[in-house]
Amino acid sequence: MNSINLSQIEKNINLLSRTDQLRLIERILRRWRQKDLKESQFNRDFEQQLTAMAEDKEIQRELQKNNREFIVTEMDGLRTT
Repeated sequence: MNSINLSQIEKNINLLSRTDQLRLIERILRRWRQKDLKESQFNRDFEQQLTAMAEDKEIQRELQKNNREFIVTEMDGLRTT
């Protein structure tokens, strides 16, 4: 958002009563808190999914298979990173 828009918003906020300004601040804070809660829940869910994948025997077998297929490449001395 550019500074002209922010300036206009600030002017409009200054036209509000103190009570309405406080209500606006409370609404903004509530939305931030809700967003933070959603993000932290997403992170917990993501970590749980990663843990489940790491413990999954089928995924472990597939990773081992991939490692066996690329062992020759690793032994040729070339770095993949």
